[in-house]
Amino acid sequence: MSRELLESFRDGAAPNLEQLEILNDDPLFYDGNPPVKMFSPGTPRLTFLKEEGFVVPIPRWSASLTHLELARGAGSESENSFFAALGTECPLLAHLDIDASRISIEEPGFRIPSLTSLRIEFDKNEGEVSTGLRVALFDTPAVTELILYTGHGDHIFMMLHAISSPHSAFPALTSLTFGNYGCTGDGDIKLSAETPYSPLSSELFPASTTLNLTHHCFMANLVTDLLVSNPQVWPLLQTVTLCPQFSREAVAAAVLNAAHSRREQALKFRVPPLFFQYLDVEEDDLDVEVLREIDSKSSSMMQHFELDHIRYGCYSP
Repeated sequence: MSRELLESFRDGAAPNLEQLEILNDDPLFYDGNPPVKMFSPGTPRLTFLKEEGFVVPIPRWSASLTHLELARGAGSESENSFFAALGTECPLLAHLDIDASRISIEEPGFRIPSLTSLRIEFDKNEGEVSTGLRVALFDTPAVTELILYTGHGDHIFMMLHAISSPHSAFPALTSLTFGNYGCTGDGDIKLSAETPYSPLSSELFPASTTLNLTHHCFMANLVTDLLVSNPQVWPLLQTVTLCPQFSREAVAAAVLNAAHSRREQALKFRVPPLFFQYLDVEEDDLDVEVLREIDSKSSSMMQHFELDHIRYGCYSP
């Protein structure tokens, strides 16, 4: 979309506009130019805004926003001040979906008290510590749903250590999801089980009842790290959704250990049919719910499922 076209909307009024999506696929769009301003007279009914490839100033019409998606930032300039302004300029904002490249760990954090759902997508090659430090910048006391698209599953435990501090404890969080667009395999990456870690803080996500893990390599180690080796975290956990791509036999063994380790919590596991066959539900006395396939056009190599409005995809063995 050209700058000229967007600038034509600068002085336009859109009193009935409720949803706006803008995509910029031109890497030279800014090239030293200031951000584009649109709809200066106001859009009092706008509740949904999705922008990709932009650096966005806080507009005067942002007070009505409830849903904001900012994908793929334009350039390397961070926008911490932008996120800080959201806390005061967008009092109704409930859902925020962002590209982590927009956040600088060298700048102060920000408070968004109205936010209830937060989704952050990280570069697959980003280090686990910097990933955790970016999450720790968010002061969002009302967030109940946190979705993090990260790299290798073996990094998640280290990432949680980086965000394990009182100010970033997400006290209201009930649903935690770690997503991944697909690892290439367990490979030769060093396993977390071989590295001595200190226990996770019991203050980390203390109200969590749901944990979702999808597509990650080393999921067996991840399940062990989070649910067996650290029994002090997530005492209210009730449901664990797993969609492993690799080493399913090892994941099944880790599930059994986790169920026994947290027997008093009576965990329920939600799994796709491709993984259910690796579990001996009756003999091991496991509480398992099988995810229902939603896409009848799925290929023979991939099955798609959806639960709690989160879409899962699992590869066939």
